[in-house]
Amino acid sequence: MLTPVETTSQKPVDTLDGMVREKIRTAILTGGLPHGTHLSEIKLSKEYGVSRTPVREALSALAADGLIEMFPNRGAFVKTPDATMQQELTGLYSFLMGLAANIATDNLTETDFARFERWVTTFANGGSEAQKAFASWNDMMLTVAANDTLCEMVALISRRLPESVYQVPQASQQLAHLHQQLALVVNAWKAKKPETAEKTMRELMLFGFDANAQEVGAA
Repeated sequence: MLTPVETTSQKPVDTLDGMVREKIRTAILTGGLPHGTHLSEIKLSKEYGVSRTPVREALSALAADGLIEMFPNRGAFVKTPDATMQQELTGLYSFLMGLAANIATDNLTETDFARFERWVTTFANGGSEAQKAFASWNDMMLTVAANDTLCEMVALISRRLPESVYQVPQASQQLAHLHQQLALVVNAWKAKKPETAEKTMRELMLFGFDANAQEVGAA
């Protein structure tokens, strides 16, 4: 359930506070206002050309929606997803990437296969090269899937998660498992088995997120 992210205030958008609320909401969800950003009433009122009253009401509505946090004597800040919300977001992200693997199956060319196989080989080396290879893999898979709505949803979720969750785990056993899973995705694509590609990619993403969380927790 992603209620804190998706809840919409009942006030209409054509009011001043509604207009400000939606502008701030959009900036948060698109990454324009990163996690932890201080939301100054004075600066926002100047930016949007309104008094502080509609800004204050907009911030209260966004706090009720779970997008920002308000602290006495400190003001409002863009909320960083807590552990529960982060788990929900990574689960949804994994589902969408699995769906991308499914859709991409019928669109892949021999040139695409060569690229993905090269990234699989590079991934096995670990380190920064594995990180680059996996990022290239995900970008290319979404490109091949060629579904604008899917890409927008993935981008939206990506901006709600801290960059640290996307780090490729470096423990040899975990890296080897991810490498094997990537190879299985390519095999499923070649065999024209979209459901297998989807399931394997989704499990791969979930395993990667979990393994990365364990490494961060142990650090």
